[in-house]
Amino acid sequence: MKKYAVIKSRNTEFTNPIVVKKGESVICKEKSNPEGEWAGWILCETVDNEGYIPYQIIDENSSTIKGRL
Repeated sequence: MKKYAVIKSRNTEFTNPIVVKKGESVICKEKSNPEGEWAGWILCETVDNEGYIPYQIIDENSSTIKGRL
């Protein structure tokens, strides 16, 4: 699996949500269907959790996050 960098922090109201911070590396497992209900989201894994985060906060070419959501 490829590793990507998170470019913006993200929090959610869901139970046991994935929380990412600027500069954190994540493993991206699966992009959502661009025509589906979760368009623009990507399934990612951190050291201790897994969940969907917005694709626009991921930098595929860097290991640093570029701001906050």
